[in-house]
Amino acid sequence: MREMKYFKPAEFFGWFEKINETLLTSLDYVRERADKTFPGFKIKISPAPGGVGRESSNSNSRHNITKWGEVQALDVMPYILTSEGERPLNRLEACVFAGLLFSEFTGVGIYPFWRPMPGFHIDIRPEALDDVKKWSDIGRGSHNYVDFNLGLKSWDNDKS
Repeated sequence: MREMKYFKPAEFFGWFEKINETLLTSLDYVRERADKTFPGFKIKISPAPGGVGRESSNSNSRHNITKWGEVQALDVMPYILTSEGERPLNRLEACVFAGLLFSEFTGVGIYPFWRPMPGFHIDIRPEALDDVKKWSDIGRGSHNYVDFNLGLKSWDNDKS
């Protein structure tokens, strides 16, 4: 049985045993490092359908177990646990967290308009860590992929 320090198998919505081991190990490591940087730091695995694994005959997504034989991507929502409850990261905290992600994952997407809170796509690819693929999706319900930095600039802008 696989073991993680900061996550339980149930948090991965039935996909835990099918997730790439390096992806899980790196997620645990990033969570530990972030916890030392931000008191109260937590990571929620996205509850959205396909946020962990999915099956599709025509998708190159790293979430797609049909294509890759394992789940190679996760969607995560970092937050700070305060006495008032869960607080999404502010822009500065999101920038620091993104830096931690770049040190461990070869694909990182930022999604500032996800609900219930902004988040990141993380994945592993055959590319080296010095060639991290970065992008942002600033669409609200439809995909609008742009430069990663535009996503960071949009991080705190949605107050609706």
